Amino acid sequence: MRNGAQVALLDGDEDLEVVGESYYQDNLWHLAGAQPGEQLVREDIYAVLVAEDDNPYDSNAVAIWINGLKVGHLSRANARRYRPGLLAQQETRGMPIALAGVITGGGIRRDGLGKLGVFLNHDPRDFGLPARSDRISDWGYRSGEPDGPFAGDWFRQNSLKWWNDWCQRRFDELWTDEADRVADDLADEYWFYWPWLIGRALLTGAPATYERILAFAKEKDRPGPAHIDLNPHAISDQIATRGAFHVVRRRRTWPEPSPAVCPTCGQGFWNGDMRPWTIRAFGPVRYCMDCCFRARNGDPRATWFEDEVKAALHDLRDAFGAIPAQNFSAGSIPYDGSPDERDHRIRALLAMPPVETAKRVLGQQDWLGVLRAAGLVGETWRPSRGTWCHASDGHRCRSLLEKAIDDWFTANSVPHECEPRWPRHPELNPSGAKRADWLLSDGTYVECAGMLESKDYAEKIALKQQLARAVGLALIVVGPTDMHKLEIIFRRQLESGQPI
Repeated sequence: MRNGAQVALLDGDEDLEVVGESYYQDNLWHLAGAQPGEQLVREDIYAVLVAEDDNPYDSNAVAIWINGLKVGHLSRANARRYRPGLLAQQETRGMPIALAGVITGGGIRRDGLGKLGVFLNHDPRDFGLPARSDRISDWGYRSGEPDGPFAGDWFRQNSLKWWNDWCQRRFDELWTDEADRVADDLADEYWFYWPWLIGRALLTGAPATYERILAFAKEKDRPGPAHIDLNPHAISDQIATRGAFHVVRRRRTWPEPSPAVCPTCGQGFWNGDMRPWTIRAFGPVRYCMDCCFRARNGDPRATWFEDEVKAALHDLRDAFGAIPAQNFSAGSIPYDGSPDERDHRIRALLAMPPVETAKRVLGQQDWLGVLRAAGLVGETWRPSRGTWCHASDGHRCRSLLEKAIDDWFTANSVPHECEPRWPRHPELNPSGAKRADWLLSDGTYVECAGMLESKDYAEKIALKQQLARAVGLALIVVGPTDMHKLEIIFRRQLESGQPI
């Protein structure tokens, strides 16, 4: 308890994450009655939740205290959600609110002594929030749920039923510190959806680790399906999801699913109900499932007028800064902009009719005719070599993701040459015909990887990574999940600013 004060102890069986424990390690070790070292710690505790009205960084802050010592806070998102219920409970009961929990951690990790963390148990309904049992389905990974998402029959039927302790121990041997950094970045940005994305993120951010996992997927004597030759990258993606989840949850937590309000339709929704494809397509969870589905498939209303279709096409062009390709709603939508820019793009997609509807209303047989009828391109315009848009510096781009990266280079004064040839290699590039997307002034090659769900595309990127190692050149591969951290990926280039 805090300074011996009387408190009201609430119970429950759902985890409530505590963050910032790294700043209070001395307090945690004191409370655990131990010293940092090889021993593992697990100490049952009672913690008081304190609304910090004077916190200079977060007006909604909720601190966690144990026996008069501060040990952390609720995450910013959870503080905003839980604080009203906490204050209501305090007013009703006339005393501070406490939860049971545990201090755990310690031991030795690859990067040194393990830190201590705090896990609390609670019933969200005590704070005016829905409990897990009140939800029909959920696709979010929680650090305290070792079985993964509880998404009903689908997950039980399609999860890795063959995954066992031997598989996890084998996976632990493949994991690296570099992969830890990739996972941490994803967890900070995508919260409870990060395990769904880790496989493809490793391919771009920790390729050596990804190759080890891919080799494990191809092993003949491992448990699991035998159809690995059909798409080894698909099974390695599943292995990375399950294995990385268990590795990372041992040492950290992340925000859990919660109620949210969709900024495009204004409806409330449970953000854990989003299917993983919506996160891959539209970025960190922000929009409800209905809006994501309609953004992918178009406005289904039966009656459209020519002026409406033309206006929707122009708004789509303005939202993305590019002439829309026929598959404008497929694949990943760049989400490197501000929330307002993301919302503009989603609203533009929501306002578009399906492709066939646009053709029918404008009386055109093909998409080029639709663009001409809408006045977006002239009669002589033709997409060249797969180009559907141009970057701000005039460079031709084959995808919106490629355009977003090129525009970032230009905006940040990073000199870049488009489509340079890779050096010849007797096995990996015998003709010398392979090209990269960009060459930077320090000799670094850059590839845009926007379609890693495709087996052929993933193999193409993996081949170029092998080629870069074989010829001794630096290669950076940028995927959709990397767009929020370009300033980190290209820190060296930003600091040098050398012209080509």
